[in-house]
Amino acid sequence: MTYAHSALRAEGPTASPLADGNIVVVSDGRAGHLNQCLGLAAMLGVDDPEIIPLRPTLPHKLSKYLPVAWGYDLTSLSRLESGVVLGAGWQVSRLMRWLKRNRPDVFTVQMMRPSGNLKRYDVVVLPMHDDVGTWVKSGDHVTRTIGMLNRVRASLLEREWTRWRGRLERCHEPRLALLLGGDSRHHKVDPEDYDALAESALTWAGENKGSLLVSTSGRTPKDVARHIRRKLTHQRHVPVFWWSPDEGEEDNPYYAFLAGCRGAVVTADSLAMLSEVATAGKPLYAWGLTRLAVRKYQRLAALFERQRLLSPWEGRLRETTEGPRLTDVETVADFVRKRYANRSGPSPDTRSEVILSGLMVVVIFALALLLYLLGSFYRQVSDCPYTGVEKLFLCGKA
Repeated sequence: MTYAHSALRAEGPTASPLADGNIVVVSDGRAGHLNQCLGLAAMLGVDDPEIIPLRPTLPHKLSKYLPVAWGYDLTSLSRLESGVVLGAGWQVSRLMRWLKRNRPDVFTVQMMRPSGNLKRYDVVVLPMHDDVGTWVKSGDHVTRTIGMLNRVRASLLEREWTRWRGRLERCHEPRLALLLGGDSRHHKVDPEDYDALAESALTWAGENKGSLLVSTSGRTPKDVARHIRRKLTHQRHVPVFWWSPDEGEEDNPYYAFLAGCRGAVVTADSLAMLSEVATAGKPLYAWGLTRLAVRKYQRLAALFERQRLLSPWEGRLRETTEGPRLTDVETVADFVRKRYANRSGPSPDTRSEVILSGLMVVVIFALALLLYLLGSFYRQVSDCPYTGVEKLFLCGKA
């Protein structure tokens, strides 16, 4: 049998690890952000980079408004003297700027919309589907991606297929992967919509004598996942392999699903899974595109459709299993290697950041003084023997 992920380009000779393998990831704990960093690190030659977790010393809602040195434990970052540091997300970007300012020999790669001036990073990776705004003035250190960076590589899919093949034997070909996203701050799941998708997948499998590989995500509502699981597994005509995060992330067949499927249907609310299937080069179908009103999801779908990476799910697979694939990770890795080879470092001028930090200190002091004065005024007024307007004017003056 040839591996079902033959559409994914075979990896050539591995280039030497960038920066002699001295690659570190700064993580804010969000799985999607971490996966982007790990995928890029692997493409740069390091499969298991050191991960430094973000450690706020104050509640997040407060620390994100304070100077970095006030709101975060910087012990682990302070020991870095050189090498490449990868980060994703706005919160991490503030620490990346601090790191570059204090450790100029460190090469910083920031993914997704960063804070502050883009010139404060060595490389900035911006997805086209994000509304980054007109403030972005792309320089020669900024690169754009179509989808989201991820960990999908030929070697990973082959390894995971070998590991899971025996357990997936009862799910014969053709296999359809059904990948379910879930709720987010932008979108809430419609249970009836997911039910209709499950019914459509069962119909396809029955008509084509196929099987289903089903995975939910951590965002899938529990009640929706339970209902879909009963619907798919309490029937005897179509073989179904079901996996959900409740069964343990340490033994997750997700990449084996991508390796073994003939095609995949992904709910349109999951940008990460859409990008991963497209990177694997499998026929990719989205469910719920017309019902998703969030602009960044619509932009990503439009980009994928223009690249012939995506089709709406209409109950049937394309005849061919070969097709275009998403090459964002390779493209960004090549870009980073070239920038690192010609590195000169961003401008060391940090006057604007120093001024901003000073202004923040002044504002915080002014707010504290105002609260103190208001408290004193309240105590004076509350102890006053007068009432009404007299209380306000006579006691307030005291």
